[in-house]
Amino acid sequence: MQINFSLISHTNVGKTTLARTLLRQEVGDVLDREHVTQQCEAYTMFEIQEDCLVLWDTPGFGFISPQLIEDLKATNSPIETFLAQTVSSRTESTLWSSQLAIKNIQETADIVLYLADAKSDPAWLPYLSIEMEILGWLDKPTILLLNQTGGPQSSEDETTERETWYNQLKGYSFIKTIISLDAFTRCWVQEGELFNTIGPLLPLEQQTVYERLKSAWKEENFRVFHSSILELAKHLTESIFDAMPVSDESLLDKLGLGNGDRKKELKQAHQQMSERLAQRMIDMTNQLIHLHQLEGHSTQKAQSLTQNHLRIPEKVNESIWSAIGGAATGAAAGLVTDLLAGGLSFFGGAVLGAIGGGTGTYFLAKSYNLIQGNNNVVRWTKNHFFEQVQLALLSYLAVAHYGRGRGEWKETNSSQHWQHTIQQVLGQYRDQFDQLWAQGDNDSVSQEQTLAKMTDLLKLCMTLVLQKLYPGVMIF
Repeated sequence: MQINFSLISHTNVGKTTLARTLLRQEVGDVLDREHVTQQCEAYTMFEIQEDCLVLWDTPGFGFISPQLIEDLKATNSPIETFLAQTVSSRTESTLWSSQLAIKNIQETADIVLYLADAKSDPAWLPYLSIEMEILGWLDKPTILLLNQTGGPQSSEDETTERETWYNQLKGYSFIKTIISLDAFTRCWVQEGELFNTIGPLLPLEQQTVYERLKSAWKEENFRVFHSSILELAKHLTESIFDAMPVSDESLLDKLGLGNGDRKKELKQAHQQMSERLAQRMIDMTNQLIHLHQLEGHSTQKAQSLTQNHLRIPEKVNESIWSAIGGAATGAAAGLVTDLLAGGLSFFGGAVLGAIGGGTGTYFLAKSYNLIQGNNNVVRWTKNHFFEQVQLALLSYLAVAHYGRGRGEWKETNSSQHWQHTIQQVLGQYRDQFDQLWAQGDNDSVSQEQTLAKMTDLLKLCMTLVLQKLYPGVMIF
């Protein structure tokens, strides 16, 4: 059995861009002009044996004359009359495209996905009422998708935007619901809301097959989610156990009267640990990009992050770091700065004159965000590690919200809303993260044990973050 979704909108609203995001592959042509898509194209979304879910990318509606609508109203079979008109794709491209879209919906669609520009005022769109009349004549279950929302939104802003469209379209019974689904910044959770909504709208004979196909979609997205959490956990667990040996601290060092050798050791330790941290961030981000079937990593060799090469790592496109850093605030933003400088910005710039001497190396180590553990090694401080946790979760959100229709990472995607939500959730579990951090100085605890606990804790926290970002949506 084949279940068909027809993606339709006014021309140049972003159908093909959204299709790329939903399909996780490059399809069609994306250009900033009208009637780029000139034929109805079918793409398989999911397939299980003989059953498949197909997404149709259709030509956009062009401007349809109000007089034509009046003529159609006067006939007994308006759609058949409209389709019976013979037009040329070259001389009357607007009507030609509209006819192809209508024919696809009439003959093929089980569900219509009507895409709208969220930032437009529906009361002032001259074509909206005409296109609604046509969809009304077709009388297929229709879900309105709000595109071009301008980036991740709070649930309150999203609700306000939806209500604006609900109020304008409440007279059209074939519009079953309205969902925000921006082709650039949607998350798989929002796609899940769409797929959960579709099931009850299908005929009974299709619902069992659809549930199987939807389950396959869920299983794949959960696999990506769990694999992503594991990558975050590996990165953070390595940070817990990352350490550098240093010499014994003499009494003069403690008083800040040493010969400076210990200061050099701490500076070198900080720089090398920062380079390793930055490389782990690069590797983790590339893995997230790969898992989400995106593009953005480079095959070029990463530049060494040294004082003479204060530049963004080339293994990850600059905009990825901008996306992550742009979403961070406070200390997390300072951590990004420190990584990009190869550990030489002294995290937040709070060296407090320690480099100049006169301050004990305990305070100097704290300025580098290092703490001395057992066996004369230094490791990241508890607070620095907790900032790494925040940054890791921000990294996941940045990748998980990046629609493939947007192409390779080219624009900054920042959201204070993400940062605040992460802080709220992590604040509830700070003690658990502190306990995991402490295991890095405990010889009786293995790295594998810490990884298992870290994975479970991150999975819990990220699930709570997603639930706060998308309240009311069934995720798991």
